[in-house]
Amino acid sequence: MNKEINIKFNNNRKLTINKYTFKSVDGLAIPAYFIYPKKNIKQKIPCVVTCSAGIHGSFYFKESKNFDDFHLNWCWHLIKNNIAVLYIDKRGSYGYGTKFQNYNEVAGKEVDDIAYGVRILNDFNFIDKTRIYGLGISRTCNSFVLAELKYNLFNALFLISGFYNIKEQFKTTKQKHLKELLGKYNTNNFPYNKRSSILFVNKLKSDFPILLLHGKNDQTVFFNQSLDFYTKLIKSSHNHVKFIKYNNLPHTREASSTASSSGRRILKILLSFIKSH
Repeated sequence: MNKEINIKFNNNRKLTINKYTFKSVDGLAIPAYFIYPKKNIKQKIPCVVTCSAGIHGSFYFKESKNFDDFHLNWCWHLIKNNIAVLYIDKRGSYGYGTKFQNYNEVAGKEVDDIAYGVRILNDFNFIDKTRIYGLGISRTCNSFVLAELKYNLFNALFLISGFYNIKEQFKTTKQKHLKELLGKYNTNNFPYNKRSSILFVNKLKSDFPILLLHGKNDQTVFFNQSLDFYTKLIKSSHNHVKFIKYNNLPHTREASSTASSSGRRILKILLSFIKSH
């Protein structure tokens, strides 16, 4: 299902958003939003695939009928650089009612939601299928790595302030959030070993490009999550990984807003990464 939505935001910036609803691996309906430059597509263009982070997160809030300006601004900048964006509101996202929100579960079927959503791109012959990039943010960094391992979806991964060892992350997660992240499990029976991508780095192709970015003063997802993931990649002879470290970068949303200097810096790094891969 496709519905075209024209919106204005932030000083009359404009975007045309194509809304889709697709069925994931278990038949659950998942919303997705595809945004691409409407003019001057003279050759095949790359696409960034991303999805909501945080405890729930969302690109669209159905109840208020509003899109999140944080994500809209990222989309706008990418479109201006002739890069399409596919935003998947994976299961558990805010904005679609309590029942959908209660499907939330770290690195479970949300991994399949990402993969099944990417299939939307098959309908667009102007998308360069060899230049599809996964953009993971916070908790979804782990899910994007798992999606690549399971489905071989992307040309490269750009991972911002992420965690890859779920058991370690849960040790520092606030109790009020932990229950929502666990889903149907508790801390004793959660399948940590099956869902922590740090345990499977040796299965990634050694020449698969990965760019990690993390701030040392991140108090939500600690810097060592990315450092340990990077170290394991290097030890497994992965030769196309780069780790950018910042001393004073907080967690993702406040750090990566395109209204901030750090956000504009991250955007510039992402654009350069896409151009070179």
